Amino acid sequence: MLAVFYAIAFCLELVWIRGDVYNYVSVPSELTLWAGTTHQLPVYSPLLLGLYCLAFTVLRESRDDRGRSFVDRDVDDLRAGPSARALVSTLAVCGYAFVATLIAYQIPWSWLAMRGDTAPVLPSYMRDGVYCGQPGQPLCAGQYLNHLREGDKAR
Repeated sequence: MLAVFYAIAFCLELVWIRGDVYNYVSVPSELTLWAGTTHQLPVYSPLLLGLYCLAFTVLRESRDDRGRSFVDRDVDDLRAGPSARALVSTLAVCGYAFVATLIAYQIPWSWLAMRGDTAPVLPSYMRDGVYCGQPGQPLCAGQYLNHLREGDKAR
């Protein structure tokens, strides 16, 4: 299943990157196809996305005959009303989704991005400061946040 998720994610990302929908700015060059170009594609991206999808497949496939997954299977044994059991079940599934997202995608992605050693030359519409932050243009997002912070200090 992970191989299927990897293949699908790789194809989708390849289309999106080649179509300049988005790109990867900070990636380790030894783990990247076409490193240093606008179309650089880290080979670990589809893997992490596949692990993320696999985590939710495991959740779905672990359902029992009552429709409970492994994270909320014992909720019917609680001495509580149906509303409280539904709340506990929802919290269990949401907690699993949060932890699975962190472990399967966010933490490894952030760690690898911090080790990035290659940055592509971006097209003008993807560069910061081309359509914002210049005289007569609106502020860029980071400049706007700094402007708001300075305004709070002045008060």
